[in-house]
Amino acid sequence: MSLQRRQQEAQRAAKQPCPSVKTFLRRTYKKVFLKEKRVGAESIFTLWQRVFAN
Repeated sequence: MSLQRRQQEAQRAAKQPCPSVKTFLRRTYKKVFLKEKRVGAESIFTLWQRVFAN
């Protein structure tokens, strides 16, 4: 069982690296933007979009 768990964890780690983190951060910043609906939040959101576009 421990070996299977290790393999599963390794697979998760292999699947996860950059794209999932990017999508997660995009979702969270979209939520923040939708909640606040402020000019400051909008500028932060666009800034993060520029960062993730690169």
